[in-house]
Amino acid sequence: MAQIKGYYRYPTISRDRIVFCAEDDLWMVPIQGGMARRLTANLGEVTHPFFSPDGELLAFTGREEGHTEVYFMPAQGGPAKRLTYLGSDSFVVGWHPNDKSILFASNSCQPFIRLLYLYTVDINGNELKRLSV
Repeated sequence: MAQIKGYYRYPTISRDRIVFCAEDDLWMVPIQGGMARRLTANLGEVTHPFFSPDGELLAFTGREEGHTEVYFMPAQGGPAKRLTYLGSDSFVVGWHPNDKSILFASNSCQPFIRLLYLYTVDINGNELKRLSV
């Protein structure tokens, strides 16, 4: 029986790099393979990474204090910045194609936890907009 060498989830690809989740952190590896490098070392779980369209930034879902929230960081590593403080579950789903806004789904202000709406937030955390249906 083959040995399992890891449990890798939520891959995202940009240019010659792959970022994935393992051990509740983000890791980066060259697309041709090799040694993976840890990008985060958070206390909580990190999931759903997405490269920005230019490949310079990573948006991801993080859980540091209770509910999941939206974060971003430089794609090569560095400190992460929390963008939302909604106190409800929020999940990154990608980047807006026309600007540096992050798309995410959230059950904020909803009576049921499975009722999600799509939002955008800019990387400065200033403009949080609910997208219309």
